[in-house]
Amino acid sequence: MGVFDVASPVFAWLDGLMSGVPDTVRLLLWAAVAGVASMALYRVTSNQGKLSAIKAEMAALRQEIAAYDGPFSGMWALVGRNLRLALRQLWVTFVPAVIASVPVIFLLVWVSNSFDATMPAPGAPVEVEAFAQDGAALPPLHWQGDARAAGEGKWTVTWPAAGAHLELMDADDEVLVTLPPPAPVGVVHQRRWWNVLLGNPAGYLPPGPVDAVEIGLPTREYLPFGPAWLRGWIPLFFAAVIAVSLLLKIVWRLH
Repeated sequence: MGVFDVASPVFAWLDGLMSGVPDTVRLLLWAAVAGVASMALYRVTSNQGKLSAIKAEMAALRQEIAAYDGPFSGMWALVGRNLRLALRQLWVTFVPAVIASVPVIFLLVWVSNSFDATMPAPGAPVEVEAFAQDGAALPPLHWQGDARAAGEGKWTVTWPAAGAHLELMDADDEVLVTLPPPAPVGVVHQRRWWNVLLGNPAGYLPPGPVDAVEIGLPTREYLPFGPAWLRGWIPLFFAAVIAVSLLLKIVWRLH
């Protein structure tokens, strides 16, 4: 489990309380939670008085620039002052904006693992592909269970029934991947440095020449229209987060 996964068990428990709610509605609810938490943190941590004063000064300066009718050197002085005010506004909002992004990151990690892919139905054909490290040749690999070779390092496996499993093994019969994985995540790989921050709930490969194994899990769709990339959780989740954030910005009159 990575640093950004520490809140995932709490999110999963709360999501379990909504087990009868459609997936799309739950996804929108979590997006709303992310938007509210983010804007609430920004409201608390940002200096709204100072930002209001900076914006008022910038508005007055823009009027002065629009009405200016003097030498060009004087215009440059006004433009430079406007740039300094813009940089000052950016500096005042930078730290609060970073803090406000924290709840979105924690939720994003959990949502990506919970609302992206799903487990196939028992008996469904699933494509699996293994990759060696640094483009090297794959070692001999074999399956314990129903699998048909579809090329070098590629197989079509029959998804196991409930309670059963398939195992991908190396030449020494060490298990590399077990299907179904612990979580519906489409790749099992070697542990990376960034897994300290973001863990892989599907687990990791043992040290060796196999770098990653991709599992062709079916992805969920939340919109009934548009291209495939538009139907997944990402566009809907971020659209809802942005909509809630903009609404709260107007309601709370945030700068």
